[in-house]
Amino acid sequence: MLQQYPKVEPESARVRFVGFGSSSLDLEVFAYVLDARYEAFLEIQEDLPLRIMDIVEASDTAVPAQTTYIARDAGLDATKSQ
Repeated sequence: MLQQYPKVEPESARVRFVGFGSSSLDLEVFAYVLDARYEAFLEIQEDLPLRIMDIVEASDTAVPAQTTYIARDAGLDATKSQ
């Protein structure tokens, strides 16, 4: 997608896996934007991650997750503990 994006310089565009988060696979996305106008840059900076999210969703990829359950425990039943 980065290499085909009209406002990205394709030769230097890259995506690299850089590590594991507590509930994520962390990627580094690097691309030179070929528009010097700040407003255009901001639009592209927003559009690229949204397109990446669409690609991940379309791939039906499972994302690692961590769930913590907190419950109140009444302790041991007095009659059963004897």
